[in-house]
Formats: sequence, structure tokens, C-alpha cells
Amino acid sequence: MALRGNLMGAIPVRLVVMMKKALLVTVCAVMGGVIALKVNEYTNAKKERTATIFTQPASVELASNEVAQTGANVDFRAAAKKILKSIVSINAVGYAQNWFGEDVEQGGQGSGVIMSNSGYIVTNNHVVRVNKVNLASEIQVHVPGGKVYKGVVVGTDPRSDLAVIKIEAEGLVPASVGTSANLEVGQWTIAAGSPLGFENSVSVGVVSSLDRALPIEGTDMVGAIQTDAAINPGNSGGALVDAMGNLIGINSAIATPSRGSVGIGFAIPVDRVKRIVDDIVKFGRAKYGQLGVVLDNRNTMANPNVGKFLVQRFGGTPPVNGLIVRQAAEGTPAYRAGIREFSVIIAVDGKDLREPIDFSKIMTDKKPGEVVAVKFWNESVTKSVNITLEDLVRS
Repeated sequence: MALRGNLMGAIPVRLVVMMKKALLVTVCAVMGGVIALKVNEYTNAKKERTATIFTQPASVELASNEVAQTGANVDFRAAAKKILKSIVSINAVGYAQNWFGEDVEQGGQGSGVIMSNSGYIVTNNHVVRVNKVNLASEIQVHVPGGKVYKGVVVGTDPRSDLAVIKIEAEGLVPASVGTSANLEVGQWTIAAGSPLGFENSVSVGVVSSLDRALPIEGTDMVGAIQTDAAINPGNSGGALVDAMGNLIGINSAIATPSRGSVGIGFAIPVDRVKRIVDDIVKFGRAKYGQLGVVLDNRNTMANPNVGKFLVQRFGGTPPVNGLIVRQAAEGTPAYRAGIREFSVIIAVDGKDLREPIDFSKIMTDKKPGEVVAVKFWNESVTKSVNITLEDLVRS
């Protein structure tokens, strides 16, 4: 699948391998094999429902997270037992048309995490879809203990690659939800799920890096947790937990030259997961704070021809850095603030914008009603304004 999209979805970013070989960023669900997203280069630099449904982290046999992470005799048995009570395997079946217009059955398999005893389960958006347009028509959820239930999609959010499904079952054990706010590179991680269909599997690693940004189909994955715990096809939607067994992320993708794990996996941070899941449970969809602009994903102020064009059109001296606005719809927060086509957004909340993904990093976790400070250039005049973000999706 090619990397493509726009500001509201995927913003192409090039990833590069030091050995000059192209990597694959792979979403880790088994959907007719593997859904692989081709990446050119890789660089190290580069409906009213119940509201909150999460449990607080519970105590386990290990004395503390600090001891579990640094003790001489590290033992993950308690953490594994704790999280595996909340891990499900998901089989999704649907139909999509082939090149001849024929409906062809497609099947897939992934993982999920039980988030409430009322049956809400979080997984990846790509686990419950047969393609970007069609949801799976049948979802089977295998819970701990071997029972199988019919899953119903409550809502999906392609932007975060998250989805919520619901089953009618009793005796479910929700995951103990931690936080991703205080993670540190080097601390222990445990990935739990159904890699290659092998249910109730765990693998152990560490937090390899934080705040990773990479493009996957339909979105920018920003703020991702990188881990070397083995993540393979089938792990998508499964849990990444700390050494206490507390949920810190939802596994979503790997970078690989071969389609299998090479120790570079990525998880969606749990603090974002909590917000998105709560929105989906309450409203049927995720709500984002938006300016209401579409940015040029290819041409930035780093291109000297862009500056020449702006001088010819508007005069004055355009900024050295910034992102070009291709559209600011009338009535949006950006439009009311004076931003127009060919305006240049220089900075948001004091952070300079040089690449489109810089904008995604800042805006992904913004909520409707939040106020952002925007510095922009329009028709040879530079302005700084405070703009209140809005949810611009029409239900």
C-alpha cells in the first residue's frame, strides 16, 4: 500500500535505513497475510453512552514498578498473569471487491484489550476493517477461558488507528490502566496478544524510544512508544504493559525489512487511548480540536521556489520556515482568525513548524475548546493570535 493522505489523515514522511534498504512499516494484524505499508527511507532522526470506563492500576505481587524494573532478579510472571486475563483474540471477516468487481471474502486476525467489565474492548482500527472503506461484517472475540462472543463495532478512529468493539459477556476482567506520561527509555515492557494466531502470548523488551513519529496508512502515528518486545502480525490491538502489568500502550505497527519482527515495534500511548476510547463510547467517534486548515504536504518554506511565488503574489518578505495553507474554509476558527489560502503558519504554541508532521505532533492530542497560540504570515503581514479549537466533524 502506498503512503498517501492529506493534513487530516496521513502526511507522507520518508523513513530511511542506514543500510540503504527500504523498510516496511507494518500494521500488525493478519489480514490475508500482512498489511504492509511501503516506506522509502528511514532515519533515526527522522450516541450517549457511559463515559469513563477505565480502572485504576491495581496492586500486584511485585512490590513496586521501580523494583520490578531494576531488581537483580526480574520476574515477569505476576505481570503476565495480570494482563493475560484482559487480552482477547479477534477474528474479523468481511467482503471487498476485487479488480473484476466480484465480492471476495477477506479474513483477518488481531488482538484486543478488555477495558471494562461491561464488555468494551479496544483494538486497532485496521483490525476491524477489510479495507479503508469497509468494516468487517462479522467479528468473533475469543476471551480468556476459551469462550467466543460476537463483537459489535461501537466506533472507529482511523486517525489514531483505534477502534472500540463490545461484547455481551459476564466475568470480564478489565486491564489495569496505567499512564504513558512518565515513561522512560530503558524501562521494561511486555507485549501481550495473539501473534500469528498464537493466543495468550507475551514477549518482553524495553522502551527503546519515545515520541516516535511515522506515517502509516491513513494517518500519522505521532508520540508513539517504540519497543523491542517482539510484535508480529496478530499483535495489533494487543497490550503493551509495564513490569507491573499496567497498560501503557496499544500495539499497532512494526518497522521491518521482512514483514516479521526485528525488534522495532510501535504502540499508541495509553493516555491517548483513554481519551479516544472515552469519546467513542460517549459519542460513537473521537473528537479532535481543529483549526480548520488543509496544509500543503509537499511544499514548505524550505523550498526556495515557494518563497519566490509568495513574493510575486503578495510582496513583502515571507518567513523562512512554516507550512503553507491550501485551504481555510469559511466559518472555521482559522478563517475567523484571518488565515487564508497561501497563508504561512509559522508556529503553534511557540513551536516552529518546518515539516507537516510537526503540525500533527502538536495537534493530535488537542481537544475541542482548547486555545492555541498561532503565529502566521498572510499577504506580507505577520500576526500572532489565540484561536479556540473546534470539533469540525458534522455528525
